[in-house]
Amino acid sequence: MRPFALTALRHPTVSTVLAKHRALLADLLDGLGSPLHIVLPEIFEENATQLRRAFAEAGATADILFAKKANKADCYVTSAAALGVGIDAASTPELVKALAGGVPGHRIGISGPEKDDTLHALAVQHGCLVAGRLDQ
Repeated sequence: MRPFALTALRHPTVSTVLAKHRALLADLLDGLGSPLHIVLPEIFEENATQLRRAFAEAGATADILFAKKANKADCYVTSAAALGVGIDAASTPELVKALAGGVPGHRIGISGPEKDDTLHALAVQHGCLVAGRLDQ
């Protein structure tokens, strides 16, 4: 069986940034190196809103958690807090960033295999949901 092709989807805003700022992006790459990350929280906000709408249209209720480890940019935490989106944190620094960004503890999930005592204590203190295995 051959894998099927997945066509990449590029948000129109990304296409616009790439087209209008090609020289600036090239200069930034020359000066900073690669990879160069362009952070567009408005696209995150749009995606979260569309995901919520899809759940509502399907008659499903769901809590959305953004994986902090996936992107360290603080603007995503700020956007998540404003939208009422939760954060999935896997370390004490990630949990601290989520709390400092305005995400309440009850909207933070703690995952990952290496949860130390500091992470557990902070998570319990703020009412976070801690995921773990029962056999550990």
